[in-house]
Amino acid sequence: MLQTNSFFKKQLTLFLLLSVQSLFATDFVFPFIENKGQMPDNIQVKVNLPGGALFVENGLFTYHFYNQQKLVDIHNLRTHDRSIKTHAFQVIFKNTNTNIETSLKNKSEFFENYFIGKDKNKWAENVHHYQTLVQQNIYNGIDLKMYSFEGNLKYDLIVNANSNPKKVKLSYKGVDNIFIKNGNLYVQTSVNTITEQKPFAYQMIDGEKKEIVCNYKLKGKMLSFEFPNGYNKN
Repeated sequence: MLQTNSFFKKQLTLFLLLSVQSLFATDFVFPFIENKGQMPDNIQVKVNLPGGALFVENGLFTYHFYNQQKLVDIHNLRTHDRSIKTHAFQVIFKNTNTNIETSLKNKSEFFENYFIGKDKNKWAENVHHYQTLVQQNIYNGIDLKMYSFEGNLKYDLIVNANSNPKKVKLSYKGVDNIFIKNGNLYVQTSVNTITEQKPFAYQMIDGEKKEIVCNYKLKGKMLSFEFPNGYNKN
């Protein structure tokens, strides 16, 4: 039985803000686990998700999921087969800048220690969780902000004046299928289906918030955003 998860709700603010949110709840106030050597160097943070995890790098999301129902069946002794199927895929922000500046904000008071294996060089102490991750200048004049909102994981693309949101293109690598239905984006893997809600965009003009019509645009497995009614580019 395939499971359905939602993760991101996306948003675009022009300053233009594009926001993406999945229906899937993380249930964490501090979702972003910093990397202090307990993970490969290229990973900035890990986010624990029901049935898997998200690993964030500069301009790259890697999702890794397992079959939750199979784990329940093993736990309840409903099967003798103890193998659990997993599926990983990546969301690649295409043609990003190389000078992205990443920062973590709002640190948790609690921390974790990782004493894994015999190599003390790979141990990590005082590993904190954070509420917000920001990647500045992912594209020229465009920043990426990730955070948890009302139990959902969300990311914003903040498009500053005179910047071009058409530069933002996301390649989905390793998924079984991807399609748009009723404005939402559905990503199917061999163990679950992820739903990303229709993007929401608004613009701040002279101190007033103006909603901008924004839709997903899908070509093959390449995702971008379109603004059928346009927006104020200044």
